[in-house]
Amino acid sequence: MISELDEILYEILPRLKNYNPNPCILLEENYLITKDGYLANRNDHRETQMLATSYFGYLETIKKMGIDVVTTRDINQSIWWMIAMHGYLSKEHYPKHRKYFTVPEQAVGMLCTVPTIGEVRAGKALKLSSIRAMAGMKVIEGLTMKQSEKLQTVLRWRG
Repeated sequence: MISELDEILYEILPRLKNYNPNPCILLEENYLITKDGYLANRNDHRETQMLATSYFGYLETIKKMGIDVVTTRDINQSIWWMIAMHGYLSKEHYPKHRKYFTVPEQAVGMLCTVPTIGEVRAGKALKLSSIRAMAGMKVIEGLTMKQSEKLQTVLRWRG
């Protein structure tokens, strides 16, 4: 699941954003949150190995990229949402995303997808270096050693 989310975030959404000035992504969320804070499939209760906080940080990162995120619980809700939007789409009246985020704000959102890194700590780390520079560092000023290690696993995937 996590590799699919990375592909969506780094490959599909940038292309969508270049193709459409007001992109929107529809996600069917069929998850429960376990006692440990992980997402689990609602049908068979199989754990996804992804923390709920990471998932919601991931959605926030998508929103900060300027992409509308619509979530539904199942296929029926998704179909009804698409039917309801059909009239708007044909007239180009889709509610357009009004709030755009700067590149530094997007960078903070990206760092917030790493578990235990919040907005304040991400801001401190970004004042001292860029994400590109962080990719080559073992210890990142503004982050704890554990947070630096977690961030390196994320940055190595893209590096």
